[in-house]
Amino acid sequence: MLLLSVTPGPSAGETAQPKPGRVVATYDAALAGISLGDFKVTTTIEGSAYKLVAKGRFSMLAGLVYSATGKTTSSGTLTPAAPQPTTFTLDYDGGKKREQRYIRFNNGTVSEVSIVPRKKKKNSTRIPVGAEQLEDVLDPLTAAFLAVRPNTPAGDLEICRQTIPVFDGKQRFDVVLTPKRSESLGSGAPKSLSG
Repeated sequence: MLLLSVTPGPSAGETAQPKPGRVVATYDAALAGISLGDFKVTTTIEGSAYKLVAKGRFSMLAGLVYSATGKTTSSGTLTPAAPQPTTFTLDYDGGKKREQRYIRFNNGTVSEVSIVPRKKKKNSTRIPVGAEQLEDVLDPLTAAFLAVRPNTPAGDLEICRQTIPVFDGKQRFDVVLTPKRSESLGSGAPKSLSG
């Protein structure tokens, strides 16, 4: 199951720095109408600084089959080009499986990674992550909620034509976005929307 959220960014005519504030959003995760859990994301912006906090609780059959809780945080700076994370944390408790991750960034480059417990390396076909792949990357939370192009005009599909480089502490991957379609809203649409 893949959950993806994209928040709108300012248009080309707007300032690159959003107004200070706090947004709290709660999401329900369900499959075939059966609730699997929920998570809450709190976004706080003060000047160019941002902080994201996400907390989740998931279970199957009231915890008889599976139960997990987690918390992840990210903080950093919003720049005209892209967000620049400074720290990312993840605390996960899935009963028998627990993990804590910490990533520190310096100017968009991963400078420190800590994972507890550290698992023994298995024989794997995975390609090791090199130093050059840890440059100009985002953490998963920033990538999911703040990765937008602030210089794209409102309604421009180019906002969905981008590749977002992500490092989660173990893997480096790209999230490739492509626009699906464009639709014009009729005269009955709310005045705050246009297009």
